[in-house]
Amino acid sequence: MIKTSINDYLKSLPYWEKMVGSQYINGISNLVEQVGERFAQRCERALQESRISTAVKRSSILAEAEDKGYVGRKSTPSLGRSLVTNTSSAFISIPVGEPLISDAGVPYIFLDTVDLSSGSSVEVETAQLELSATEVTITEDKPYYEILLDKDDSKQVHRVDVYVKLPDSMGFTQWQKTYMFRNANEQSTVYTEVYKPTEQLGIRFGNGKDGMKPPVGSIVRLEIWRTEGVTSLLAGEQLSFVSDELNESTSVESLTPIVGGLPPESTEEIRLGAIYSTQYDDQVVWKDDYIHFIRQNIGGLDFLNVWGEQQQEEQDGFLSLANNRTIFISAFDKERPEQDVKEEVLNLVQSLPMLNRRYKFVQPVIKPIPIVFSGEVPRTISLNDAEAVLRSAIEERYGLGKLAATNSFFETRVDILEKDLWVLVDGLGKFSDFNLEVTGLDAVRKLEDYRYIDLSSSTLTIQHSNKA
Repeated sequence: MIKTSINDYLKSLPYWEKMVGSQYINGISNLVEQVGERFAQRCERALQESRISTAVKRSSILAEAEDKGYVGRKSTPSLGRSLVTNTSSAFISIPVGEPLISDAGVPYIFLDTVDLSSGSSVEVETAQLELSATEVTITEDKPYYEILLDKDDSKQVHRVDVYVKLPDSMGFTQWQKTYMFRNANEQSTVYTEVYKPTEQLGIRFGNGKDGMKPPVGSIVRLEIWRTEGVTSLLAGEQLSFVSDELNESTSVESLTPIVGGLPPESTEEIRLGAIYSTQYDDQVVWKDDYIHFIRQNIGGLDFLNVWGEQQQEEQDGFLSLANNRTIFISAFDKERPEQDVKEEVLNLVQSLPMLNRRYKFVQPVIKPIPIVFSGEVPRTISLNDAEAVLRSAIEERYGLGKLAATNSFFETRVDILEKDLWVLVDGLGKFSDFNLEVTGLDAVRKLEDYRYIDLSSSTLTIQHSNKA
């Protein structure tokens, strides 16, 4: 202890030796000890915040993630389809990004251009997005020039497109996003994204060697696609254009529910993503790389599996040249139509700068697994309460959309195991005796199969125990 050390030191000094143990020395010793302990606590706390695995403050986690070049998944918009009808006598053309609004004041846009002759209708992909643009002039000649979005835009951003107009050019040119300026040189028109501890998404340009440095006087145009994340619009709801002219000549109605939006990654997700970012290194080569890449860019997938030609041929039982250089992907989202998921996944992976790769989407096969359960509970427990607890526990662990499709750390798919069900039910502490049977697990599980426990087709029988 600090107090003991001070007293021992003072005993070695002739003048102070006789004062050791006095009220004055004890007071000074206690003060120094308290200050020292408090300082040690502050140092330990600061050391804790310096490591991403032990940090508690969100700002510390974001700072560590920025050091690793990691930017978490942004907000994901709700998607669906709308029916647009031309009610006028003239031809109408509606560009991508034309703003619409629901009765609740939520903004939407079309993801494709709409060209309609008089009296005709068309279905169009619709997203809960709002497009805004801002322009910034480069005023300094410095490496790694940064432009930061404000906090409100950073919180709602789904995507940022970057266009640069150089001083001697006639128009804007789109620059490409890269990971930490990999494979970039002084002529590469690339940028990287950063997320600051101040909760601001930023655009960072190169230093003139690793990535081109925009000269002074260049104009940077940022097109910001914002979304509110988790929103829902039922089928049959009316949408209105912000433009009165378009409202007078068209009618827009949601054809399917517009759902599936997700918030940005949580603090804990950012922590784990940054920890393992070194492992993936933004490369897409192995199975786990594809799973990580797809989940990083498409949120809300309840099932995702990726495999290659060898696994497909082992499942088929024969070799086929059609499988050569093919990456097979199967994905499922219970909130969205299969066709929308397929298009989004294929558009994402086909944007990868890969040579000699073909991508094939395999429709997932949803396999509901029923169970037969019989159990007894003590007379002090309500039968309804026991069944509700049982259903809730099984649904939360093994229901549709609850069971993880893959466990990439072990490169195996997570499956339903009967022994795990027994452990789950026994851990509820409600049943004095029970028995359960799971049917359908003996069948060979194909690579595209997604299994879950279907309580709607299960039989649950619960009664009171005969024991007092």
